[in-house]
Amino acid sequence: MIDGFIHKTGVKVVTENYNSNEQMLAMLRARPAFYDLVQPSQAYVEALIKANGLEPIERAEIPNWRNLDPKFLGLPHDPEEKFSVPWLAGTVGIVVDTAEVREPIKTWADVFSGKYRGRIVIVNDQREMVAWALASIGSPITNVSNENLAKVGTRARAMASPSQRV
Repeated sequence: MIDGFIHKTGVKVVTENYNSNEQMLAMLRARPAFYDLVQPSQAYVEALIKANGLEPIERAEIPNWRNLDPKFLGLPHDPEEKFSVPWLAGTVGIVVDTAEVREPIKTWADVFSGKYRGRIVIVNDQREMVAWALASIGSPITNVSNENLAKVGTRARAMASPSQRV
């Protein structure tokens, strides 16, 4: 996509990739005027909006806006799409090495059962981990109440291997 853009427009594009939203946010804070376009996750779009860290989008400059799937518009992090354009969307799934795990893993509750303690690799994203844990207790992933966090904190600590505990 970037090569096609450069070829069509002649505009030089410099990209930087980061391992996490936190790393990207640190770079944005260090060099706020350096970036023309950033691609944070929804939670970080919301945080950047609250911190006045994003400029409003000129929707008239995005002719393909009409091609966006309406189910990705009006999302809570930027309900009027003033600061963000939905580009990539998806979910995190459960991948299982069936040579090692013979029984089916069908739900987040299966993941948090404790049976696989110390043998799970997860996305390096605290928000994602909390969402998994909330889903494992049957809670909506947006219900981040103190009570739910206490419940899932206990489950998450039980899942960590002894070397991962803090």
